[in-house]
Order: sequence, then C-alpha cells, then structure tokens
Amino acid sequence: MHSNKTEEIYRWLRDLIAEHKLEYRYRLPSERAAAQRFGCSPACAKSAFLKLEEEQFIVRTRGSGSYLNTKFLLSGKNPDNLLAPRIAVLLPMSSSRFLFAIYQSINEYFRAIDIFCHFFYFRNREEEDCLLRMLFEQRYDGVLLYPIESVVPSASLLELVRSNFPIVLMDRYFKGLDIYTVSSNHFDCGRKITEYLRNLGRNHLCFISEAPETATSIQHRYSGYNSIVSHDLLLRNGCSALFYSKNQAESFTELLKRHLTMHPQTDAVITNSGILSVFLLNALKDLGRKPGSGVLLALFDEEIEFDQFIDFSYLKINQQPKRIGQLSAKLLYSLLTGNPSAEKVHCVSTSIELINGPIGSPAQ
Repeated sequence: MHSNKTEEIYRWLRDLIAEHKLEYRYRLPSERAAAQRFGCSPACAKSAFLKLEEEQFIVRTRGSGSYLNTKFLLSGKNPDNLLAPRIAVLLPMSSSRFLFAIYQSINEYFRAIDIFCHFFYFRNREEEDCLLRMLFEQRYDGVLLYPIESVVPSASLLELVRSNFPIVLMDRYFKGLDIYTVSSNHFDCGRKITEYLRNLGRNHLCFISEAPETATSIQHRYSGYNSIVSHDLLLRNGCSALFYSKNQAESFTELLKRHLTMHPQTDAVITNSGILSVFLLNALKDLGRKPGSGVLLALFDEEIEFDQFIDFSYLKINQQPKRIGQLSAKLLYSLLTGNPSAEKVHCVSTSIELINGPIGSPAQ
C-alpha cells in the first residue's frame, strides 16, 4: 500500500467491517465515496479496497459494489480475532446421552463452518443466571441455552430477551416469551406413544413423571397422553398417573411399588429413561412383574443405555436430540448473519423405536 491516504481509507474500512461484521451482506461505501471523504484520487481508494479483497474481508461485484464476506468473517480462518463471533453454549452439568447428543451436533455444525464456540456448564438455576449475566457483560455475540427445567424463565434470560440479544433456547418452551426456540414436540410425543400403546392392545397405561407444574415439557407430554386417554372409554377406566417430587421422603422404589400394587392391571408405563426407570425396574422385580411382555416400558429421552444391560423389549421415544442441536446452531448462525428465520418456534418431530423386539401381547 503506497500512500498514507490509502492506509487511512483501509483503516476506516476495517473499522466499518468490525462494526457491521454480523450484518449479512453489508454494503461498504463506494470507492468514489471513500476518495471524496479523504480527499484523494480514486486510485488511492481502489488500492485499499483491493487489499481488503485480497485478505478476503470483502467481495467486490462489478456494477454493484463491495460487500462484507460474511462467511469468512464468521469463520475460524479469519486471522482477526476481534472480528470472529464469540458464541457460547450453556448446558446443564449431566451425564445424559440426550444432552451429549445435542453437544455433539452443535460442535459438528460450527466446526463445519470454521466457527469456534465456548461451552459452559451449570448445576442449578442460580449458576445458569450468573453465566447469562457474565456472557452479556463480556459482550458475547450469541448464546445457545438449554435451561434448567421450569415453567418460568430466569431473570437474566428475560433481560437478554428484552435487549434483543441473539439467543436460542433448546428443548424448552416458555409461553409468552418472544424468543427463538427449538424443541421436541412434547405434546406430540405424549399423544403418539399413548396411541401406539393402545394399538398394541395395552389398555392399562401408567404415566409416571415429576409434577406437570415443574416443567412445560412435562405439561405438554401429559396433555398429549391425556388427549388420547380422555376420549377413549376403555383407556379412561384403566389408566393411571403418578406424579412425584424429588424432595419427597418416601423412596422412589417404594412409591412405585405402592402405585403398581394399587393398579395391578397396569400393562404399560410411560416415563423417562433416567434414574427413575432404574427404580421402576427394581419395583417390578420386587412385585414379580415381568417387564417387556408383562409391563411394557415406553421411555423418553434416551438418558441411559438400556439396551446395553437388559434383554427385554421396550419402546424408546426418540426426541431427535442431534436434530435439536443442529437446528439450534443453524438458527443462531442465521441470527448472527442478519438473516433470521421468520418462525420463532421450531418443533422437531419424534419417532418410536422398538428395542429388543418383538413385544407380543400383554401378559395377564
């Protein structure tokens, strides 16, 4: 670069690039406008633009102008760390396979487009709240959040939404909150598995979960389950539900045994595939009930690897965690590049998989 004026124009354009780095296809001032601003020849201005094009910061189009090379600016190939976006992913601290699948798909998506993101983990609502405040204060450009189960958003989340901060919720939905969300269709999950079990001839179902008021996902699952049960006389007379609290004094195994004893005809249980289902297996064993052909288990979330240590048939309700992670990352990227989706809420379809089949008829 052979002139002080050219250097001044180059630095001015670099400042504009830094200011508008997240604006998709932002158009820079023309070479003529730059020359007039700095009182130099068009050739001086052109040299600055050519340098930026050579460094891949801009794309010049004949007859149209010079635009930010958004893909390059947001990639790890960009040598200027100040221009690269700072993306954070907040996840609960857990050994859940479901969460690990989400983590993997997010990481794969951003690595494929050469973007590095920071992963943060929290143990409770307070830590989640603190992390959100910290990321906002440190001027992160965007956040993917898998919040603690709840029916109300945290104070920091509300503050970020009010400030139009680029954030995407994963597998959670807060009614009335104007925020981008990618989630399993929990209502459809509950409805679909209940209908599936009914078609298998299982008419004495038991829905086991934490209380619906603890999380919107549970509310929607139970509503889906109830939408089938309440309209089928046979199911309505034979089905039951058990809601528990994590703080209750009675052991989970004893609670489950008591409920199943009160409903001895139970031939299928819908519940999570986490530690609760291990207690459920213990309760069935103590009661002499055979899982699979006797009491068919329908399990959400793929929390633990059941197929690794059991030999009976069960149903896995696959909520597509990899799809949730991938779609969430894609949605955040579209927000950062100024090309957001028109839809705020995105639902991922679910499927039902038979593990260690076939099932056979319910045993009496």
